[in-house]
Amino acid sequence: MMSPHMELTAGLGNLSANDWERLQEILDHFEKAWSNVASEDVIDLKAYLPGNDDPLRLMALQELIKADLEIHWRRGLTARIESYVNDFPELQAVRTLAPLIYEEYRVRQMHGDKPPATAYQERFPSDYEDFQRLVQEQPLPTVNQTNTPSGSGKEEKPAEAASQATMLPPSLPRNVRGFKKIKLLGSGGFGEVWQSEAPGGVPCAIKSAFRPIEHEAAQREMQSMELIKRLSHPFLLATQ
Repeated sequence: MMSPHMELTAGLGNLSANDWERLQEILDHFEKAWSNVASEDVIDLKAYLPGNDDPLRLMALQELIKADLEIHWRRGLTARIESYVNDFPELQAVRTLAPLIYEEYRVRQMHGDKPPATAYQERFPSDYEDFQRLVQEQPLPTVNQTNTPSGSGKEEKPAEAASQATMLPPSLPRNVRGFKKIKLLGSGGFGEVWQSEAPGGVPCAIKSAFRPIEHEAAQREMQSMELIKRLSHPFLLATQ
């Protein structure tokens, strides 16, 4: 069994196929519960967490916290790492909380009040160096500002540019085999869905999964996709 620190920071690709399925089921139930409550209500993630003796508990806790942060800030609710540390004593034993601190920073940049990275130095002095390293290794996209033609006397306003910003994680390419990612529609613990454009300008959606392709669970999904691609019916969306 891995140490608490290793369990918290190890990649999801190290999970067995059975653990992958369990973790996905936990997150699916959690996100579904959120989708069934009013915007001002909250879901207690404790109800979805494996037991204290479950080897998957710390990994599930990390992914549930990430999902909880994303949903809170997307709904205009606040959530901070300190509250999770207070609620879950096992987090106090890990060497660094930098991955979760970075996640709070990321979702606040996307959906919240956009604090500077330096704001976390006072809150998490012992984890700040590791957090800074993650910010450098995984920089968030900047807003592209396009000036109007010379002589017009106008420049695109920051707010207008921000509305066109695309939050693209550095690990995912912008264009995939001629398919262009335009706008992030949603994300979860296992992947993202993008409004996209297929070759020839045809509107489409792209789902990007985070699992490594050699993982057993990813291989099963690829086999399923091959079967789905063969389906053809006027009332079915085409899958490529």
